[in-house]
Amino acid sequence: MKTGDKVEKGQNLLVKEAMKMNHSILSNQDGIVEEIYVQEGDQLETGTSLLFIKSGDE
Repeated sequence: MKTGDKVEKGQNLLVKEAMKMNHSILSNQDGIVEEIYVQEGDQLETGTSLLFIKSGDE
């Protein structure tokens, strides 16, 4: 996943590891990835924004 990529609702965006389990993060909308706020290996806290998807409606 990189900025500029087109994504579709339900598409796998990222995989988050928590307590040695992997959790897929799926897109909730169609659009284009405008910004990615995290990198592989980052330690995240609850509520951390992971990326910004510009809606196809905007």
